[in-house]
Amino acid sequence: MAIREVALVPTFAVVEQLLHDTAGAGLGESTRDRVAGVRERMAEALAVARQAGVRIGLGSDLIGPAQDRRGDELRLRAELETPMDALVAATKTNAEILGLSDQVGVIAPGMQADLVLWNGNPLEDPGLFADPANAVVVVQAGRVVKDLR
Repeated sequence: MAIREVALVPTFAVVEQLLHDTAGAGLGESTRDRVAGVRERMAEALAVARQAGVRIGLGSDLIGPAQDRRGDELRLRAELETPMDALVAATKTNAEILGLSDQVGVIAPGMQADLVLWNGNPLEDPGLFADPANAVVVVQAGRVVKDLR
């Protein structure tokens, strides 16, 4: 993957959701152990890919009513790597993967501004990512779409 510049975008939030609500996903309780094994191997694969120099983005693949839980992916990745690694994957790396790094992904003059201000420091407390109520200001494409200050 590293040699061919193929990106990896693991989606831990989906697996985490299955672990916490196996029955709600229509799966039998016996599936939980298999899901836990999958999550463990995904974490190992993430570390191997990082070590091999694979470009690693961030996504959630959540569907249905759990859209407000997309921040869980940032929290989970911050636990497996660092909060800064998770943020870079979600912004700069994802922009590169999508071929949009000349427009988005970093805070710089001339770039589209997508910003989130958190009620606390997510680099010190990555759990902040998991609760949308902690996002007190959201700027999308240079326009404020949420401001709870």
